Amino acid sequence: MKVVKDEYLISRETQLIYSVYDECGNENTIVLEQYRKLRVLKSVKQLLEDNCEFHGCTLEGKFGAARTVLKGKRMLPLCLSATFRICLFPTHSAEKSECMWISVNHIL
Repeated sequence: MKVVKDEYLISRETQLIYSVYDECGNENTIVLEQYRKLRVLKSVKQLLEDNCEFHGCTLEGKFGAARTVLKGKRMLPLCLSATFRICLFPTHSAEKSECMWISVNHIL
């Protein structure tokens, strides 16, 4: 079974992040790493915001930088850390609950 955590630091080990709802209707996040699966007791958006703050920025700031560099408005990647080469790509609009975030480090 999977490990349950209150906090999670996205790292190069992180492969995939997606949203699920518990039996009470609360949004949680599932994180897949190579050798484990975790449930984080917060929404995907909150997890991403917390990780952006850990790396010294805001989620909106990271998306703003991506908009400037890529001249795009939708389905922008999220570069959490250039230093640690942590970049996530969405499968859908970030506002949609079916959006999954895939780490570029694990795309073949």
